[in-house]
Amino acid sequence: MKHFENIIGYEHVKYELEKLIDCINNQDKYEKLGVKIPKNLFLYGPAGVGKTLFAKAFINSLNRNKYILRKNKPDGEFVNEINKVITEAMSNTPSVVLLDDLDKFCNNDENHRNSDEFISIQSFIDECKDKDVYFVATANSIRDMPTSLLRPGRFSTRIEFENPTLNDAKLIIEHYLSDKCVDKNVDYEEIARILDGGTCALLEDVINEAGLIAGFNNKDIIKMDDIIKASLRVIYDAPENFADKTKLQLETAAYHEAGHALVAELLDPGSVNLVSIANYFGKNGGLTSQTNDENYWCDINKMQDRILVLLAGKAAIEVIYNKNDVGCYSDLGRARRLLSRFYEDYGIADFRETRRESGPKALDYKDEWVVTQMNEYYVKAKELIANNKDKLIKLANYLISNKTIVRNDIKQILKEEAN
Repeated sequence: MKHFENIIGYEHVKYELEKLIDCINNQDKYEKLGVKIPKNLFLYGPAGVGKTLFAKAFINSLNRNKYILRKNKPDGEFVNEINKVITEAMSNTPSVVLLDDLDKFCNNDENHRNSDEFISIQSFIDECKDKDVYFVATANSIRDMPTSLLRPGRFSTRIEFENPTLNDAKLIIEHYLSDKCVDKNVDYEEIARILDGGTCALLEDVINEAGLIAGFNNKDIIKMDDIIKASLRVIYDAPENFADKTKLQLETAAYHEAGHALVAELLDPGSVNLVSIANYFGKNGGLTSQTNDENYWCDINKMQDRILVLLAGKAAIEVIYNKNDVGCYSDLGRARRLLSRFYEDYGIADFRETRRESGPKALDYKDEWVVTQMNEYYVKAKELIANNKDKLIKLANYLISNKTIVRNDIKQILKEEAN
């Protein structure tokens, strides 16, 4: 992967792009086999995952004249810029044109996809079909782009980018920390789990924020607690809050989050990345971050477990205080939405209950089913909490004392309780 050796992770993308580079730079050996060289490349996915970084490394690896187009002028002027740059590329073949952030070339929506910018690009791609001009495009979203522009005849190779995997995240974090003064006890995997699902740009922001926190506190090295504080600040928009909470606020938040964490760990050990009551988040005053099992999207049992975890915060407050939790609005809403998908999309409900009805009656069947299921799941969540009350109390007390705990802390607390 020599052309991408300075880019961390995404080995499957590197492999695909290396094949393309070899095809484009050594066309003769492929033409002898009687095959066509793939025409044009499209990279798309969330912002901050490295699409432009890969695209630039890709075009720099090609033995071609290079041109870059990105939206830097008002609409009318930008169409002229498109015409100028691509016309020049056509006059200086072999060439490659990078259409960076193609989805931002115009202000389209799904009902108005035929902008002058897209029409111009599409026309030039067609005009260059038999010329030695190669197009590389990047985009965050393809939702509002014309499907005719994206079809295989115009972009033979399409690669979708996703956020870094856990293993890639560990490598990226290690890379970002390699030139910084970092405590040797910093756990890269622990950090990667806390940042689970974050883009490359987000990972970099967290590490930089950790350095700022360490510097402000006159530390010589960045420690694990600096990275945890940075994660709370950058990912959850939760800067340190120095205002004192009342004893009831602190304890309620601790038991609510301990409830989420306990049930998550009972159902899927090692899945909780971080639990914090360090800041006042709404009425509960905390958060619990859990990584979904890798089989989550193909295992309905995992989704059902998720509902139990969502309801466990409310259940914990009832078990400990014998009162209703007034801070569970968000949890209940998420649980209801997931149950609605069970009914509407996943075929979980009894088919006799999901028979087609028109008008309000159809909605009544669904609402009744969702309410019944919510009650049943809540009873199960409360049973799990009640049967493991000692563990709940220990987790909550540790949270009250430390405000934030991570995966290794949780494992140790529950291990000690088991012994």
